Amino acid sequence: MNDKTKNTDMIFPKCGAHLEVKEYNYDSIECPYCDYKRIEPKRKSVAEQMDHVEKVTYASEEGRLKAAEESDERRTKRKINRIVIGVSIAIVVVLASVGIRRISLPKVDPFASIDVECSGFDGKGKCQITMLNDSEEGKDVNVNKINYTLSSDEDLSNGQTVTVRTSSDDYRLSETKKVYTVSGLEEYLVSVDQLSEDNI
Repeated sequence: MNDKTKNTDMIFPKCGAHLEVKEYNYDSIECPYCDYKRIEPKRKSVAEQMDHVEKVTYASEEGRLKAAEESDERRTKRKINRIVIGVSIAIVVVLASVGIRRISLPKVDPFASIDVECSGFDGKGKCQITMLNDSEEGKDVNVNKINYTLSSDEDLSNGQTVTVRTSSDDYRLSETKKVYTVSGLEEYLVSVDQLSEDNI
């Protein structure tokens, strides 16, 4: 008897016949009285069974490793998300505290206490920032706590513009830049045509 045959007793459900089947193929069993046919699974050889077990075991192990890898990836993503959220919260807190501090600073006009004075000759003029001592609006402002920067301070001509930029850690500034027009520079006499009749 090979692995495809087997002895068994069988009752066919369609006609109720009781038959002793001494040997039958595992593919199908057929009743000689009625047309009932029963399909049986093929019996696997030992080698096929071992191959099947090996494949199932391999697939199970591969699935376990993949699940562990996916679990590690999820843990890493969660950790990164927590770090990003933590850093974002810290940045928001710092910006909020800086913003609150800036709002609490006194607001001033940084240009109420200064002027730009120009001197020299047209084309070679110089400008500088000067403090106004008699400014009523700027009398409560400590100009030493405000940084002033002039965009250009030499080789200037009448009609050119210079920009003063400001910044401060102690005041909230109403303006951070202002444009001034260069004027009052002495002009060279280039030709006699520039002289008026009175000067001649």
